[in-house]
Amino acid sequence: MMVVALSTDIKNWVVGVLITALLAFGCYWAGEYFTYSSFWFAWTLNLLGTLWFSLTASLFKPELNSSYFQAKPFEQGGTIYRYAGVYYFRKLLEWRTWDKLGKVKSPINKNIATLQKAEYDTKIAELNHTVLAVLVLILTMLLTTTLKEARCLLITNLFLHIYPILVQRYNRPRYQRVICQLKNKV
Repeated sequence: MMVVALSTDIKNWVVGVLITALLAFGCYWAGEYFTYSSFWFAWTLNLLGTLWFSLTASLFKPELNSSYFQAKPFEQGGTIYRYAGVYYFRKLLEWRTWDKLGKVKSPINKNIATLQKAEYDTKIAELNHTVLAVLVLILTMLLTTTLKEARCLLITNLFLHIYPILVQRYNRPRYQRVICQLKNKV
């Protein structure tokens, strides 16, 4: 049994390294095909990064029990996120059907297990966007020399990663409150 588990871990690492190499090649190709300051390079970089993280996270299935994922006292009511426009960004996602696609795949109902999976999914999504926001920021600093060159990378990073991080941090306490209420009823 240990040999099977070990070989699965090795296989996951090999696949993860191959996916990472493909991402690096894709970014290199995008840099050769588009200029680093173009919208299309920024879009391709973010798209490939999201694909990379989704595939590697599905291989490793991290537990994500860190206290980082717990809502801080100033986040509990969501007021800070409403002031930052997260509520409207969230509505924009719902309007553009991004949210609807996820709900078709795994609909949310008042079942504790379903809500716990949805809460876990917010952690995965937040980790995804956090890792990619940092990577895009690092690449922005390495590949560009002026704010004008960095503009597309910074704007796509804001709307494709920073705001989604805030949406996850806004949604998670809401899931946790409902889960807590359902557990108290049992």
